[in-house]
Amino acid sequence: MQVAVLGSGPVGRATAGVLAGQGHAVRLVRPRGAAPERALPLRFQGALEASIVIPFAEGMDAIGDAEAVVLAIPATAYGDVLPALVRLARPGTSIVFGGALSLAPLWLARRVAAGVPVIAWGTTLATASLLDGDAVRVGTIRARFDIAPLPPADPAAALALCGALFGDRFDLAAGGVLASALSNVNPIAHAVQVMGNLSRIDRQEAWPLFGCFTESVAAICTALDAERMAIAAAFGVPVRSIETHYHLSYHVPLGPLAVTVAAMEARGLGPNGPTTLRHRYVEEDMPFGLAFLEALGRAADVATPALSGALTLLGAAVRQDLRAPNWLVGALGLDRADPAALGIQG
Repeated sequence: MQVAVLGSGPVGRATAGVLAGQGHAVRLVRPRGAAPERALPLRFQGALEASIVIPFAEGMDAIGDAEAVVLAIPATAYGDVLPALVRLARPGTSIVFGGALSLAPLWLARRVAAGVPVIAWGTTLATASLLDGDAVRVGTIRARFDIAPLPPADPAAALALCGALFGDRFDLAAGGVLASALSNVNPIAHAVQVMGNLSRIDRQEAWPLFGCFTESVAAICTALDAERMAIAAAFGVPVRSIETHYHLSYHVPLGPLAVTVAAMEARGLGPNGPTTLRHRYVEEDMPFGLAFLEALGRAADVATPALSGALTLLGAAVRQDLRAPNWLVGALGLDRADPAALGIQG
């Protein structure tokens, strides 16, 4: 298939590498940045070992006649990229929304032309980081995770498409797009990883992300995750715990969170943590992850003291309101305290 991957960061590159390995004609599209003048060989290490020449393209028009568009963009780019995608996506093009935050696929599905299926993933296909040059370190390629086709997309067709693109690794989310959105544990994990290592970040130290996920950090993470799962229960959608998510994503034994993360570190699965607070863990995951969960908690009348506290404290650390950038909360009506009126269940 002709596939355009929107976003050329580490996860976008890893996604493109898997697609190429499945035999698809893939191009990496930089929605806003300049593209190289020629295709470059990307060197993959870790969970994907390969050297693959993948063409880069510049600008949203480069999605062209792609049969499938896979989004691997940060939530901070939603405001620019999603309206452009509404204008450009043509019937017959399927949109796969990787690692979606804040029900952005729902916003998109309500606006694209008829005949453009939108499929939401609650997490990314892979974890990855950039090394020197064009090398990409792929930490893991997820063995199984849930997807949620947005109505009126056909669930069986969506499952078949994702399988054809990436292999047999997908299940339909029992609770639809809301379950998919609430299954994304990255904002919770990233919040505690940043909070527990602020001094290391300020000093720009090289610190292992999972190696510094100690028992006290895990305890805070467990409290945040309990609130996420309580919100899901209030909406009647099933989600996995963060421990189960790590077990399935990183292929480590299931156990208490600190033990599970220690097993991930022992296997060398994690990258180093951020060395600046101007990082997607803060600028993306807090407004579009934690603030989204907090808004859903208000709508469902679920108390979220840990989530709200984390947002407030990290906002104090960066001296800004980390709730303010999330325009989707208002655009989707998530700030209205009436779950039945939201139209996002099932």
